[in-house]
Amino acid sequence: MTATAVFKNGVDALDNLSLLFENTKMAVMQCSVVAAQNRSGSIFGTKGYIEVTNINNPELIEVFDADFKKIASYDIPKQITGFEYQVEACMEAIGDGKIECDALPHAEILSVIQLLDLIRNQLGYEIPVIQ
Repeated sequence: MTATAVFKNGVDALDNLSLLFENTKMAVMQCSVVAAQNRSGSIFGTKGYIEVTNINNPELIEVFDADFKKIASYDIPKQITGFEYQVEACMEAIGDGKIECDALPHAEILSVIQLLDLIRNQLGYEIPVIQ
């Protein structure tokens, strides 16, 4: 994993992350609070790739084969912020008397937190403790 960032006023204003997972899977992410970006997201595989318009709050998903031919396109229902699905999943879990959501179990949440801790450690960033 490599993580680089430019900090301004204690905030990571520009980030570049490269994560290498098992079986040669890789994730690459760039984000910025000081530059306009296209907010697109892509998933690449051996049989083709997927492009997501507005990865933060998807508007359109297009699927392409290995010859760059579009083979599917999915319009996304209108959303408020994209977090509606998390709220609905929490409401469903609470309604079912569960202490965790089936869609995002605690073990997966902990895995993400551990990854974020590794990234912060590599960047030399500690979350300030406010007293």
